[in-house]
Amino acid sequence: MACSAGAGAALPSPYDAMSPEEASARAEQGGTLLCLDVPGGTEFGVDCTIWSVGPKFQGVKMVPPGLHLSLAGGAGNDATRIAEFLWIAPSEVVVRKWDPVNEAFAPGCGMGEEEAERYKAGVARHDFDATTGPYPLESHQKWRRLSGHITEATLEGCGIPAGTRVVPGDPDAALDGKGKKHDGSDGADAAAAVVPFFPGIARAPVFSSIAQRAPRGMSPADVTRLHHDTGARLAYALGLFRGDWRALLGEVQVAFVLFLLIGSMAALEHWKSVVNMLCANAGEMHAHLELYKAFLATLTHQLECASSDFFTDEISADNFLRPALVKLVQEARPMAEQKTADTGGSGGLLVEEVTRRLKGIQRFVHRRFGVSLAEDDTGGGGTCDGATEMSDEAAGSNHLSCAEEGEDEPVVVELSEGTYMRMDFTDNGDVAAQTELVSVAGVAAAESAGDKDSAGAAASERMGWMME
Repeated sequence: MACSAGAGAALPSPYDAMSPEEASARAEQGGTLLCLDVPGGTEFGVDCTIWSVGPKFQGVKMVPPGLHLSLAGGAGNDATRIAEFLWIAPSEVVVRKWDPVNEAFAPGCGMGEEEAERYKAGVARHDFDATTGPYPLESHQKWRRLSGHITEATLEGCGIPAGTRVVPGDPDAALDGKGKKHDGSDGADAAAAVVPFFPGIARAPVFSSIAQRAPRGMSPADVTRLHHDTGARLAYALGLFRGDWRALLGEVQVAFVLFLLIGSMAALEHWKSVVNMLCANAGEMHAHLELYKAFLATLTHQLECASSDFFTDEISADNFLRPALVKLVQEARPMAEQKTADTGGSGGLLVEEVTRRLKGIQRFVHRRFGVSLAEDDTGGGGTCDGATEMSDEAAGSNHLSCAEEGEDEPVVVELSEGTYMRMDFTDNGDVAAQTELVSVAGVAAAESAGDKDSAGAAASERMGWMME
């Protein structure tokens, strides 16, 4: 499969094994993102896959209905990427035209309505089949796992409704968990400064004060209560979303994918703060089982995007994440130890499921990163070189070992950490020179091609993504 038509060797694809009838059905049911006049060499992406496009590239077809994130920018420079969330309906055609002056897609569809309709009719006649590549079906499940809680209300709450061009924002304006800029100044006004909306103008995301320890306008007494009362902390966080934990996790997912794909530092800081807050307040897990059941699955899917040496790389070894995960396990232990007391009803089943997922994330972190989440290992880096006992059978397994298996069980996949490996493949797996592919399977592909040094270098380039 090559999405840059005519610009390189074809890549192996699940579509290759489809019958003509199945491929035709997917083409008719899927949407099309028609991208006109994109210059060769531009990095263009949909969801978890990014290409360096060729001169004949005109978009992506067979796009599964639902939410997607498209992006475009200069090769190798995340700061130039501009993204856009899109809701694509079955058989819908979305038209975008490149603006060479601004080196980005023009506002809206970039043309008049009548002209856009002519292009849509051309797609229906299959005029663009030769210059549009099929959506990378193998990455769709990964994208769904990373975005399953995002709704239109989520995007509107972040100030970036579907169809809005999204930029990373000013890294100097990124806020920490206390609502402060990294220079220590008050960041509340800085966040509010991007709220005014002008159609066609790219916007940086805006996030709620969910993880701030001292929200603006709160009385000193209430701030003190937030610091000492974990129940009040979670109640405040959920109150910002009218008690809807799905909306809370939707914002967490927006933050993660915007950091991962366009390098938004404001999004990264928000993600770090919320994850830290949820882990630190896991003592309230018994009262919010549905929230933590979904959070554990969401966090595991996000950790799949980190390289296997993340916790041991010297750049990122002292990151916030391991202490946060240790705190999560420690705070949840009383509930896990008492789960046998809740043997009946849906509440007991939820406790069992949350406990299973909690054990699952511990095993996943051990298997993927070689890290123990036992609190007595916090001072020593937590790597498991003999420190944590596991059976030889478990250590040799390629899959997460859980008592039960299900669709939400974490799957170990070799993904890059955020800046994807850039490489081209011929049919025999060798690196080619014409078409670049950047995908969530980039590191694994590099290692399978024998280029482990390159894989490690690319993953380490942004190993500091979770550091304080």
